[in-house]
Amino acid sequence: MNEQEMNGFDKELEERIGTMESGEYEFPARMTGRDYAAAAAAAAVCLAMIIAGAFL
Repeated sequence: MNEQEMNGFDKELEERIGTMESGEYEFPARMTGRDYAAAAAAAAVCLAMIIAGAFL
């Protein structure tokens, strides 16, 4: 990145941090066990498809 891009990045970063530190920012809900299970299932399906593709 050049100097101008870094300055823009730093400015945007400071704005976003300021927004998150303000009292009115609403953080997303935490992941539940069901969310983790869905992510694990998706990863397992993808891995199975890769392995199956190796035999084609």
